[in-house]
Amino acid sequence: MRQLNPKTGQTRHFGSSEGVPETGIREVFIDRSDRVWVAAQSGLFRSAAAVPFSGQARFERQAQTGTAASNALSTAVLNNDSEDFLAVIQDRQGRIWASSDRGLLLQTGEGTWKRYTQKEGLHSNTVARLAEDPDGALWVAYRDRDGATRPTVPKGGASRAAILRPVHSTP
Repeated sequence: MRQLNPKTGQTRHFGSSEGVPETGIREVFIDRSDRVWVAAQSGLFRSAAAVPFSGQARFERQAQTGTAASNALSTAVLNNDSEDFLAVIQDRQGRIWASSDRGLLLQTGEGTWKRYTQKEGLHSNTVARLAEDPDGALWVAYRDRDGATRPTVPKGGASRAAILRPVHSTP
């Protein structure tokens, strides 16, 4: 991963010594706190602080532990580097959402996440892209021909995502 200084044209490299993967990076996102999020084939990473062009940078793997330690999927994710993350977004409410090949994740607190899958109403567990429309609604697009959905999560992050408006792609 490289950082470009637009004033000088210089670049800076980040890799395993800073805690971010050398390859398989899908998306880089900067949140409102100027932390850098990296969605990668080997996991989801976040900088410990803002990353100015000069100075140290350290990235930390985000552990998607789900809602309960006894959740079999959560345990597998916590102990396995094979979850492929595809996108990260921060909605206008300041919530961080991440998409992966195992569903949609909502950060519910520092280090805690809630996972949404087909079980909660998504069309597919392979969520490829995330977007927020001008009205503040979150849109979820899938990798395959499952189209897009607009999930809603009641205040407090209830356990079930209600699909309000499915939009299917045509072949």
